[in-house]
Amino acid sequence: MTSSIPDLSVIIPCYNEEERLAPSLDDVLATLKDEPITFEIVAVDDGSDDGTVALINQYTEKHPHQVRLLALGENSGKGVAVTRGMLEAQGKRRLFMDADGSVPFREYRKLWKILDNGEDLAIGSRVAPGKSELVTKPTRRWVGWCFRQTLRMIGMNLVDDSQCGFKMFSAYCAEEVFTRIRSQGFGFDLEAIYLTRKLGFHFFEVRVEWHHRIGSKVDLLQDSIRILRDAFLTPIRHGRVRKISR
Repeated sequence: MTSSIPDLSVIIPCYNEEERLAPSLDDVLATLKDEPITFEIVAVDDGSDDGTVALINQYTEKHPHQVRLLALGENSGKGVAVTRGMLEAQGKRRLFMDADGSVPFREYRKLWKILDNGEDLAIGSRVAPGKSELVTKPTRRWVGWCFRQTLRMIGMNLVDDSQCGFKMFSAYCAEEVFTRIRSQGFGFDLEAIYLTRKLGFHFFEVRVEWHHRIGSKVDLLQDSIRILRDAFLTPIRHGRVRKISR
């Protein structure tokens, strides 16, 4: 990697993603190639037992100044993978995205503009107001609606869509938030938003284009239950957190 601090770090958590990761890496590299910013891609392997690491190594060899591998060694959960990536990244702004590329990377420009406007966290959303393409399945939409209604009932409806894997943090916000994350699984998104607000940072949600991809590791029912459990525990876990002075 170059010694200068990159403008943007792109963190991609990966677990057995050898079939879906390459198009996502190509999309990021192609999108940022002619952009007037410096960047790094941090591919975080969460203990894959397929060819994911070998694939990432191919990209690190071809793009040594843009792509690097962070290998966790054992499967620890998406929350752990994103947290490690966020804290080991060097960028002034840090975006994490899903390995399947469900959100075309060009949508990063929407998040960038939000941080330009003074926000600390820009949240990509599949359901926030705005015009954008959304290609998904009726079952997923129904489960998502039930999930959001449950969050409202327990007082954790912080945004319209907490679970879309496309969020950009300022470096300062990322470091303050992710040093406190407790969730190891998919509940980390909601916990990160909760901590962002409680620490006194500002966030904004924006509609992004999203496509359903085959091969998802998410079990809609079981993982929704786990996320709701973490949502219930988050205010308890962080009861002593106070707004930081800036």
